[in-house]
Amino acid sequence: MKKPRDISNPAYTQISVYVVLTFVALLVTYAVFGNLPALGAGAARLFAPLGIVLTPLVGGLVIAYLLLPPVERLQGRLRRIPALRDRAGLTRILAIVITVVALVAIVLACLAIILATVVGEVQQLDLTHLDTLLSTIGAGIQSNYHEFETWLAAIDVSSDQLSEAVQYLSDSLATMLDGFGDSVLTGVSELPKFVSNLLFSFIFAIYLMLDTEHIAAYWDGVLLRTLGARVHQAAHSFLADADHAFSGYIRGQLLDALFMGFAASIVLSLVGVKFSFLIGILSGIGNLIPYVGPIVAFASTALVCLLEGDLATLVYGIVALALVQFIDANVVNPKLLSANVEVHPLLVIAALLLGGEVGGFVGMLVAVPLAALAKTLFQHLVDYLGARKGLPPLEETDGEAGADVSSDS
Repeated sequence: MKKPRDISNPAYTQISVYVVLTFVALLVTYAVFGNLPALGAGAARLFAPLGIVLTPLVGGLVIAYLLLPPVERLQGRLRRIPALRDRAGLTRILAIVITVVALVAIVLACLAIILATVVGEVQQLDLTHLDTLLSTIGAGIQSNYHEFETWLAAIDVSSDQLSEAVQYLSDSLATMLDGFGDSVLTGVSELPKFVSNLLFSFIFAIYLMLDTEHIAAYWDGVLLRTLGARVHQAAHSFLADADHAFSGYIRGQLLDALFMGFAASIVLSLVGVKFSFLIGILSGIGNLIPYVGPIVAFASTALVCLLEGDLATLVYGIVALALVQFIDANVVNPKLLSANVEVHPLLVIAALLLGGEVGGFVGMLVAVPLAALAKTLFQHLVDYLGARKGLPPLEETDGEAGADVSSDS
């Protein structure tokens, strides 16, 4: 009689193990997806304490990334001073302190200018024109009320249906106002937390900028030892390309914000819109975020002109802003971004459209630097494939082509 071990088939045993593991995997998957909300809530509670540290840490990384270029330039200039030539630590500290103090001073100066402008313009506001405007609108509604009733009767709309429509609009407006009020209250209640996170973000940023070389060297060594020399080199190349794309995008957006701020202030001042300087500043800041700049500019201009009861100036201001926004959206912004991230203006426009379609608001924020990074990686791939065939690297002429076209025109 044969023993069970002698008649067993290794292939059947292996299949049986696969069947059991598959069944266990299906059970685990079903359990995970069946209890996904509970698991998500548990994970949120587990990692909630980490959010207290991660929020200012990420903010500190962003601030350090933005301030590091001017800090390093300033440190280079300070090291040209004979007394500070061999004192790298001291020059680093001085560069960081000067940069942070200059940033705070610029922000406070802008706030002071905005406050002084608002106070000065509010004192000059003449709200009597608003009463006249509202009276004119009311008289126009009353004079056309009977014609409106006749039109409703002609299209077979009863008074009950009209009442329901008016009630629906009133309820929708009340809901919107309630939501806006709740948002304002939530924002006010979150203000101390925001200030605290901002303060700790600056503290993290200062320490990150003070010890940039040591932190970078440590994580560079970790990357080399854990992933190997080949992956380490590829990661270095990728990070350099990503830094070039995102830093160029930030420079382009800041220059575009300056252009919009000055241009909006000038054209609104020329057509006689009050608060033109303030509207220009808000428009420039809002222009850093897609769609926000135009909304702020048009809404502010309309509000100021309606408070003054000056409809003619409102029309001139809207036309002037539309012209500036058209020039910025189709000429200045794509040109600045293409010059700083070295991609063709057509790719910039296409990236913004695709980013808005795929990722909405956030997608438009990161669309251009991601497009620049993808274009750089594609260029590396093409050059690598060409090198394998003995061909020289392709010349990158995207930005230059755009410049040649604009100069020829």
